[in-house]
Amino acid sequence: MKFTCQQENLEKGLNQVYKAVPSKANLPILSNVHLLAKDGRLRLSATNLDTSIITFVGASIEEEGVITVPAKLFRDFVSNLPEGLITISLEKNILKVETDHNSAKLNTVSADEYPEVPTMHSDMELLELDSSEFADAVKSVVFAASSDDTRPVFSGVYVSFTDGVFSIVASDGFRLSEKTLNLDTKFSSSFSAVIPAKTLLEVSRLISPEEPTAISLDSRSNLVMFKNQDVIVGTRIIEGQFPDYKRIIPSEYSVEVEMEFSDLLSAVRLADVFAQQVDSSMKLKLDSEGLVHVSASSPESGEHTSSFSAAVDGEELEIILNSKYLLDFLNNIGSKKICLRTQSSLSPCVLVPLEKENFIHIIMPRQNRD
Repeated sequence: MKFTCQQENLEKGLNQVYKAVPSKANLPILSNVHLLAKDGRLRLSATNLDTSIITFVGASIEEEGVITVPAKLFRDFVSNLPEGLITISLEKNILKVETDHNSAKLNTVSADEYPEVPTMHSDMELLELDSSEFADAVKSVVFAASSDDTRPVFSGVYVSFTDGVFSIVASDGFRLSEKTLNLDTKFSSSFSAVIPAKTLLEVSRLISPEEPTAISLDSRSNLVMFKNQDVIVGTRIIEGQFPDYKRIIPSEYSVEVEMEFSDLLSAVRLADVFAQQVDSSMKLKLDSEGLVHVSASSPESGEHTSSFSAAVDGEELEIILNSKYLLDFLNNIGSKKICLRTQSSLSPCVLVPLEKENFIHIIMPRQNRD
């Protein structure tokens, strides 16, 4: 194996695949990155057996070959090299990395020991999404997924495609985000899958907005594949049935409040200072006279109330919400105005950013313990 490439291109590729290198590998070989120089290009790949990442780096291939090398060592060394041309060659299982003024020799492990990394096949049908819209949709929902792995299906994001509508949903059982995209596509079939939230977030960060992102479901291997430019990500589907979340979305409301995003965010941030001292409970009082009062109290620390004007349609109502959940929503959703809708103090609280189409967020209220 022998090839030359630009330092900045190799560094970018290594940073991309490194996201699939496990921090604690059950198999030592998984701590390595797989290098394949073939057909005039360099392929880098890494896997933790659940998620894999492949990327291609522009290179001039003098001799084809394949090998694996410790991922962290290789990435860290290349990242600290100056920009410019790098020559990499394999001699007697030693990988030589050379520039005009620097050189290193890295021990390697045969690629025969490395597990096969899944990739997209020519017979797979691809669903294409606008990359910017897809990345925004992921950001809009992924924060609502659970961090508790004891309920695996809630630690994932539910994605589905039916009749031209691509839906992406996350919930931890106490809150839920749903974003839908209307697609003009010839994709022939419907599908649904639960994808690990962390993996989907990494996909949204890896993709380039200049080109569409292609999604393919490999039901034979229980995998979902994503492709964008020269990056391919494969991840195992989480087993289990995602709840029928449509049942909890209210069809009628007794109270509807339209308010400025900045007013609500400021009030929630102040109330959260006191709410997090106890159990993160925060009270929203919706005044029929056109005011919203946001308050929180702690027996040890004290209490706080913020009030601001809003368009309130309906009777006066008090709702107890988790301040962290509301802050997570506000910190991930940019909008000038927010609409809050609910049926009663214990009914699902629906939050809709008025500048975002086809998106809703639901927070389940808490009972008043006063």
